[in-house]
Formats: sequence, structure tokens, C-alpha cells
Amino acid sequence: MEPAAETANDTGEMTMCACKTLGGLIRAGMDSFNAGDGDAALEQLNDALALSGRIGSQVHQAKIRCNLALVLSHAGNISAAVRHYRTAISLVEGRLGADHPLLDRMRRSVGTFLTDAA
Repeated sequence: MEPAAETANDTGEMTMCACKTLGGLIRAGMDSFNAGDGDAALEQLNDALALSGRIGSQVHQAKIRCNLALVLSHAGNISAAVRHYRTAISLVEGRLGADHPLLDRMRRSVGTFLTDAA
């Protein structure tokens, strides 16, 4: 195998491993939240956000930021929740385009959230 192919393969395996870890962190964070442990949820989701940044996955970052916003809003930190929602929308819009159905669903969710928070 040529060195360039080895590097690409190693990178692919590392990315797949990181994505599995990322999925586990997201699930653990939401499981903690659903169990009523907001502090653990925030820690796990922030770890997931950091990992998604290293992987470079904007869609994962958006999903994690929406989850963080949910946890933060339930903790009463509305301003931080709104910042995460807005960043998530920007990430999806930049990556998938302004007409993507996911973006529309996110905007509706944020609108509902902002109405409920007011």
C-alpha cells in the first residue's frame, strides 16, 4: 500500500471511531438530561461539541447545539440557549443551504422555544 493510501485509510478509521464516540457522547448527554441530571448532560454535550469541532462536522455541531439549548433552557439559562440555537441555525444554513427542510424545522422549534420562554 502506498503511503498516501495508508494515511487516507488511517484518517478514515480515525474519523469513523470519532463519529462513534461522538454519537455515544450525544446519547449519554441526552440520557443524562432525561434522567434529570442537567450537569452531566451539559458536560457530555460540551465534550461532544468539542469533538465535533475537531472532526469538522457542522451538522453534528448544529444538532449538539440544539441539544445544549434544550438543556440550558430547562436550567433557566435562556440567553445561552438562544445563542446555541442561533449558532445551530447558522451552521445548518451554511452547510445545507437556506432551503433545507432541517433548517425550517429548526426555525419553527426556535420560534416555539422563544415564545414559550417569553
